[in-house]
Amino acid sequence: MKVRKWFSVPAIAGALVAGSLEGQTPERPVGIGVHQLDGRSVADVRGLGARQVRITLYWHHTQDAKLWSEWRAGMDRAVAAGLEPLVVIHHPEPNATPASRRTLLWDRIINAAVSVARLYPSAQVQLWNEPDLPVFTDAFGAFSGVRMRERGRLYGEMLRRAYPKIKAANPRTLVVTGGLATGHDNLKEFLAGMGDAPYDVLALHTYGLPVLQVAREKAAVARAATGKPLWITEFGLEEAVIPAGWDRSRREVDRLHLEAMEQTVEWNDGAGVYARMYWHVLRQNGDKGYDLIRGDGSLRPAAQWLRARHR
Repeated sequence: MKVRKWFSVPAIAGALVAGSLEGQTPERPVGIGVHQLDGRSVADVRGLGARQVRITLYWHHTQDAKLWSEWRAGMDRAVAAGLEPLVVIHHPEPNATPASRRTLLWDRIINAAVSVARLYPSAQVQLWNEPDLPVFTDAFGAFSGVRMRERGRLYGEMLRRAYPKIKAANPRTLVVTGGLATGHDNLKEFLAGMGDAPYDVLALHTYGLPVLQVAREKAAVARAATGKPLWITEFGLEEAVIPAGWDRSRREVDRLHLEAMEQTVEWNDGAGVYARMYWHVLRQNGDKGYDLIRGDGSLRPAAQWLRARHR
């Protein structure tokens, strides 16, 4: 996740985003993103009543015996505790990447995803994080100034290479797209570029003020482009989206944080647009950030609300 520089989006019309459907759908799962699966984090996720957890795997960790062993120990701990992991697989490439190198980066991610699919039957794999933005990778041209539709085309090429290999390793593993974080106009372009690339779930990231409005708008764009299930693999409140000059007291930030959680989850429980959502993040040691647990270990109001929802 990275700082977004857009704070609000236009309202959308239409039944999809109105939040009202005939009858009440069941509550939709709300998972939690974590930075590690140590004993404390696993216990915290369980304590909040969540079952779904999102964790990162960097490709180079699979090439280092110590790092790979530590990562697998965390996964084993989570699975033993009854958690269902979504593994988002990265390969950091912070600078512009020659086009000739891109397929090498793709294959590294694909090989890591195949390993996860074989080793953890209950896990799902997410290929890259925010592949549309120049934040984590240039594997699809974002750092190099490639247009958004072309980024989507390149990402679609990678999916065509990845999908059959992952399914051959484990047919039950869901292939989830990298969470798309760009604004709605660019989202249309990226999805158009992806075309008919194979995947099981389209993932979106929804930050902003209000979070609910962003979640609604992006759902409308995605639904117009695909009939695949939609997940939000990151949503929440971050300090950077609170405009300068607003009250940034702990009480006010906690209020906005709770509002972002409560409004979005309750809307989706009724509308049933997203099959699953993951709050970002469990803990990041910042009282004015977007973590559920403060630096002193206390639960923020959004965490208390989520725990009560799961009871």
